[in-house]
Amino acid sequence: RQILRTSHKALTSLKLYRCNLSSLRVGNIHLEGLQKLCMEDCRGSGDSVVSQLCRGSPNLAVLMMDSSFTPKISDMMRCVFLRVLLLDEIYSLLDSEIQSLVHSCPLLEAVGINHCTQLTSVSVVELVKHAKHLSVISLFSNSNFTDTALEAMALHCGDRLRYFGISNCRNVTIQGFMSISEKCTNLIGFQVKSMSHIPVIGIQTVLRSNPLLQEVSLCCGDMSTQLAVLPDYCCDIHYLDISDTCTFDVLVIADLARRCRKLRTVVVSSNCSLFSPLACILWQKYCTPCLLYTSPS
Repeated sequence: RQILRTSHKALTSLKLYRCNLSSLRVGNIHLEGLQKLCMEDCRGSGDSVVSQLCRGSPNLAVLMMDSSFTPKISDMMRCVFLRVLLLDEIYSLLDSEIQSLVHSCPLLEAVGINHCTQLTSVSVVELVKHAKHLSVISLFSNSNFTDTALEAMALHCGDRLRYFGISNCRNVTIQGFMSISEKCTNLIGFQVKSMSHIPVIGIQTVLRSNPLLQEVSLCCGDMSTQLAVLPDYCCDIHYLDISDTCTFDVLVIADLARRCRKLRTVVVSSNCSLFSPLACILWQKYCTPCLLYTSPS
């Protein structure tokens, strides 16, 4: 609290990580310079802290919070300059609250809705219809999201969409992926994990229609078939994350590394064949010297 009081004009970024907020009373502190607020894994009665910080930070542009809080949307709506919003594991969040929020924050550019299991496609539709600057969307772990959400993204975001991430949304089908591939052709980042029910052709179609892709994270279906598409259609790729699986052909990766000259980082599981002695020999023969192979840890 003392730091907030003495630095209220100079403070631009505040991250509260694993803090006990039960005794923190922000009160009427005004943080005119605060632009980024991140709260993760905190304890205590943090809801009032969120409300007080939102009310006292009129220029807030980045807000990230998790299940430690049950935010009051009415207070978040005061952040009219909000550009980045990440909501993770806020299970009580409702479609009506998201609708109110997106109507009040027209400058949103990047939104992550992760593990907010009461939300439905209605929230995504409202978001993409009213956030005219939206270019980054991630939808993780919500069985209520359907093709309607992806079709709305394709319709209202189109070529403006630069990053799309989706994981464990089991009621999204190949039709949703086809909609993305038809209208969203300027992606530079694409992440799809835990979507094994989607046929390989659906993911391949998105990859083929986005030649500007630079960062790709994949884990579902036949990995070798998906990865084989990258050298021909996504030659600008420089970051590839396949760390959640070991089911791919090592020679496919070697060919990708040889043909994609800008590829610099491949994230793999420590259990995969890339770390075998034979694999090391293959890397020396086929891969560029500056290519880094690493594991998530």
